[in-house]
Amino acid sequence: MALILFAGSMILLHKAASSPSWKLWMAVTSCVWAATLVIVVLAWRGARTSWITPLSNRARAALIGGCILLGLPELIALKSGIDWDEKLGNEVTPEMMPVYFRTPSVRVESVFFRKPGNTHWEGRPLTLLMHNSKGTDTTYADEPVTSIDYDADGFRNTPPLTDWDVAVIGDSYTELGYLPYDALFTTLMSRSIGLRVRNIGASSSGPLTYACFARHFAKAPSCRHAMFIFFEGNDVEDCETEWLALQQYERTGVPPNRDYIPQASLLTAVWKSLPLLVNPYKPKSYANAWLRFPDREVPITFSDVWLPPDPAQLTAQKSACLERALAQMKDAATHAGLKPWLVYLPACNRIYEGKVRFSNTTPRAAMEWKRNNLPDHIAKLCEKHGLTFLDTTAQLQSALDSGRMVYNPIRDFHLNAEGCKVVSDVMSAAIGMTKPE
Repeated sequence: MALILFAGSMILLHKAASSPSWKLWMAVTSCVWAATLVIVVLAWRGARTSWITPLSNRARAALIGGCILLGLPELIALKSGIDWDEKLGNEVTPEMMPVYFRTPSVRVESVFFRKPGNTHWEGRPLTLLMHNSKGTDTTYADEPVTSIDYDADGFRNTPPLTDWDVAVIGDSYTELGYLPYDALFTTLMSRSIGLRVRNIGASSSGPLTYACFARHFAKAPSCRHAMFIFFEGNDVEDCETEWLALQQYERTGVPPNRDYIPQASLLTAVWKSLPLLVNPYKPKSYANAWLRFPDREVPITFSDVWLPPDPAQLTAQKSACLERALAQMKDAATHAGLKPWLVYLPACNRIYEGKVRFSNTTPRAAMEWKRNNLPDHIAKLCEKHGLTFLDTTAQLQSALDSGRMVYNPIRDFHLNAEGCKVVSDVMSAAIGMTKPE
């Protein structure tokens, strides 16, 4: 039986010689396993001729066979250049995601990162998000194929700008890497007021990163405005997270590394995959509530992930980090000769309040959250630190009240194309009032 398996493996190896690396690896490994089985069988049969130490011989044969069985395939795997986590489906790797969902990995300063430049991606971002998340919802079934391009600095500007009048700086709510370029609020704003607007947005960024971006990417000969997009759902928390990361860097001198490291070890990948064999990821619906309109109900994901914090419950450290970040944003803008703005974006929970029908899977924290005065609190801090405050909450609320969906409904909670129109109108009106004749 072992010899038959070995012979079959050699045939497989011969046929796989010109195949992709992982197929070649499978063929080589099959040969190793077959050869190991031959060795173990022969050693075991040899042990039967000895009446003195049959058990030790058998144990030795088993040990040698086990080492060969596990060791040689592992050595081959380490040299194969294959990401075994990806092959075994342990995790979604960066190459499996749109650029938008990838963590910024190009260091700008100390602990602040941007995305790689001159990048192109084409596909259906939200559909792919649902696929990778095992989602069964069909909300994005009609999503068109979209081409997404990034300039040399890793930001969404098509074509790349050499000069601009307004710099808009923020996180995923500015990058919006699932929308076509023509639907971005920065693009709509530029066409509305006739000024060149540079989009300087990168997902997984916070206010201290915004200040860093302003120092490096906002200044231009014609630029007069730096508009920081402040998302209430996570930017307060991000102020503290980024400050702590900066403190650690200053203590240790060791910068964080965001490079993706492929899993070269087959044994490690197999070990990680064992829980998935017992409890595999199962397809599921992400709809856990319904948004009520006068004429319809829309399934939504009503999440507790980005609940705007109550200013009265902020710790002293969070409050200090928030003020520090606002001060740095203002300083970075004024140092570049730009007027600093803070554009306040509400979380969908704020404008959805009172319009949601819950289900038995709606998170309790999301159901119990109540509107707080965070916008007013941020407005006062902006006045204190010299930033012009611009709130988009009332306009987004009005659009929703009129029956327009302004956020993505399922799994993702960012602005959709309709929401971008609203934000563009608010920003355009504000900048238009200050535009020189």
